[in-house]
Amino acid sequence: KPDQRPSSALALAARAEALLANSPTHIPINAVIPPATREVSDETTVIDTDTKPTAPVPAVWPWIALVVILLSTIAVITWAGIVAPKPTITPSPSPSQTKTPTPTPKPTETVENVVILLSNYQGLDVSLVVPQLAELGVIVDPIAGTTVPADDPRISQVYDISPLGSIAKGTTVQVYYYQQEPEPIPEVIN
Repeated sequence: KPDQRPSSALALAARAEALLANSPTHIPINAVIPPATREVSDETTVIDTDTKPTAPVPAVWPWIALVVILLSTIAVITWAGIVAPKPTITPSPSPSQTKTPTPTPKPTETVENVVILLSNYQGLDVSLVVPQLAELGVIVDPIAGTTVPADDPRISQVYDISPLGSIAKGTTVQVYYYQQEPEPIPEVIN
């Protein structure tokens, strides 16, 4: 609070001294304080010179030279193993045989492949997909798969084809499409 503040720095110092006067660590001003450093005389001091030889510094260069020599030896051996010519194996002479004419191979029929991707046919009506696949040269087997409610717009839409990718012409391809749920049969009460 402002009315309890000391009016001047001198008053503040007086209050601080009064607080410290009761402190157990308080040292009176007239007490003798021991010097922090020892006293130095004016006499010249003779310093002993150490004439002992110092320990030699470990030699690093011989170790570096040894490592370089070892690495170069390894490199030369590796290079010689890679570059050296391989020994040729001479086949042992076999008994002479009469040459028989080899039959000429018959030309094999090359099978053409077609690529079928699901993304090209998925969501299309099965009545459109079957002729498109037949035109590619594959045998089409339409399979009514998952059933959907009668009001579902996916009825007769293709949702899967198997196999996919690059297949040979003449391969059977299954085309799966959504089918309508069958109508429930009414019960006959007798």
